[in-house]
Amino acid sequence: MVNIHKTFSLSELIILCDIFKFDIADYNDYYKNDLILLMTQYIKAHKKLQLQNEYFNFKNITQLKRYLEKPNTKYKLNIQEQKYINAIAKEIISFFYNDYDVNKLRYYYLHCKNIAKYGDFKNVRKAINMMNSLYSSNLIENKINLEYSIFFLYKLKNKKHLNKNFNNNFKYNQKNILINFN
Repeated sequence: MVNIHKTFSLSELIILCDIFKFDIADYNDYYKNDLILLMTQYIKAHKKLQLQNEYFNFKNITQLKRYLEKPNTKYKLNIQEQKYINAIAKEIISFFYNDYDVNKLRYYYLHCKNIAKYGDFKNVRKAINMMNSLYSSNLIENKINLEYSIFFLYKLKNKKHLNKNFNNNFKYNQKNILINFN
């Protein structure tokens, strides 16, 4: 029996159904509790699911069950911790824009390594990318790898897919058009 943890939101459950291609009819139309019930029934009924994809790397169904029973990793931080991480990232960005001092670089490099696991935050991504730009000039010893949650990666991929589909379809003409209202 699988007990899906309550910290997973409805949109994340829909993403999980989409990623693992669960054969649940109209899973977009259900409320959270109904979808949880249908997902647990589906997982219980299908012991051999196709689990490997680009977001998750689960070997078998028991690893998926363990993942769903644990709290969602997205909600490990409370608001105070999120503010603290954003403040550190903003301080690093400010360091690069304002008082770029090579003597302080090691201090900010260590801060970047500490906050790299919170790659879902925009300021953290910007700070890490700025720090990694110094790798080519040998001012830092190693590049810092950002860690993203799988839901962030999924939404990012869908966003790029939508942008690619719609960018070439709209054209702008610079003709003057007169509209009369009689």
